[in-house]
Amino acid sequence: MTTIKTFEDMNLAPAITSALTDIGFTMPMPVQAAVYADCMNGRDLIVQSQTGSGKTAAFGLPLIQQINPENTMVCALILVPTRELASQVAKELSALAQHTKINVIPVYGGTPIQKQINALKKSIHIVVGTPGRVSDHLRRGTIKLKSAQYLVLDECDEMLSMGFLEAIEKIMEYLPAQQKRQTLLFSATIPKQIQRITKRHLNDPKSISFLNQSISAAEIDHSYYVVNGIKRNRDLLAAMTAEKIDSAIVFCNTKIATVSVAKYLTTYGYDAAAISSDLRQSSRERVLDQMRTKKLKCLVGTDVAARGIDIPNVSHVFNYTFPDSAETYIHRTGRTGRAGNRGKAISLIGPKELQSFRQMRKIYQITPKERELPPPPPVIKSTNKDTDFKKTTPRHQNTKQGTRTGTKSSNRSGAGKRSGTTTSNRSGGSGAGKRSGTTTSNRSGGSGAGKRSGTTTSNRSGGSGAGKRSGTTTSNRSGGSGAGKRSGTTTSNRSGGSGA
Repeated sequence: MTTIKTFEDMNLAPAITSALTDIGFTMPMPVQAAVYADCMNGRDLIVQSQTGSGKTAAFGLPLIQQINPENTMVCALILVPTRELASQVAKELSALAQHTKINVIPVYGGTPIQKQINALKKSIHIVVGTPGRVSDHLRRGTIKLKSAQYLVLDECDEMLSMGFLEAIEKIMEYLPAQQKRQTLLFSATIPKQIQRITKRHLNDPKSISFLNQSISAAEIDHSYYVVNGIKRNRDLLAAMTAEKIDSAIVFCNTKIATVSVAKYLTTYGYDAAAISSDLRQSSRERVLDQMRTKKLKCLVGTDVAARGIDIPNVSHVFNYTFPDSAETYIHRTGRTGRAGNRGKAISLIGPKELQSFRQMRKIYQITPKERELPPPPPVIKSTNKDTDFKKTTPRHQNTKQGTRTGTKSSNRSGAGKRSGTTTSNRSGGSGAGKRSGTTTSNRSGGSGAGKRSGTTTSNRSGGSGAGKRSGTTTSNRSGGSGAGKRSGTTTSNRSGGSGA
């Protein structure tokens, strides 16, 4: 470990010291103090540090200290997994370099590339970008990396989990040989793919780890509830109701779940919104701005959607569904308890998640506290008057009647009553079929009456029809009026006219 304890020990340029004062940084964080001397000596590093530990300034301070503003070529390339993180890192570096002539630019997808091309024509010293968009610029020839002396892989495990290994190695081909550049790798976890990169592309790297310190730190309280997994929305609501939440991130394993959970929480009074990779960049930024300004209290997202987002002072992280990998749990919970602030990480553990949960505890020596799930909050009854629409509103509301002597009446939108009568009221209207030997069928809401035997009257949608004379069948299917006046005659008025 280095003996650096203060920013004064780093012998920073006055312009950088002034920027630190403006930002409000008074003391370096452990990771910043630990890596500074090695970075200044040109040593390749593998730094295992959790998200939110201050690693941006850890590599940013030595870069800004060493880069010559008079150099008009790109001096440093910083690769990050997401566009949000690219924007965040670029802003932090620009703040550190605000009193220098060093220019920083973020390049990422979801925004017009021509604006980036125009900006890159100027003197740019530090490029912060996602592998996809950086690759695009390299193919176009709009970024030149032949003079880049520094390569930083930030949140490297996240980039690899997103499938960027091939893109990263392709980008390295545009950089000076590994012996002529310095490579700094920052990651919360060190999977096998990272080990492959370090062997192939780093020069005798030094490893520095803050992982155990970060995970076991008192800033994060880990706890969990055992649930049956059937009514998980209700269980999440109960867990959240028991907490005093300033701002929270709820992690789900699927995009469909994020929409469902956000809608459920909103119904019960939480200012919640789902963030998805399907959202346009402008919409994502709007949602994140609402979280930062406290206009939104709860963000619901998947691991992919939430990667790289910068939301300060998140008080709670909820695992609506527990992640499949232990590494993902570390990234999720790293969203809270930042910069010395206390935070809570709360998980819902169903039967199918026990194995992943136990694996995480074994690998990282974390012992979350089991808590008893509080009773669910009272059910909020909807004030929507249309809630019971199907129970209270008949399909048709016509009030026509089938009457006349010797009639057998069937009104599909009415009801029929009387002795010796078969009555069918499908949706609750009122109607009466009178006299013996009559069958009255009122199917859907209106009122109709069939009087007298011997004649069949059918009003299918609530019209009025009368059958006169015995042995006559009158069928009014769609609202017209018709009478059959001769024995053995069939009269059918199907669509609203009148026939005799």
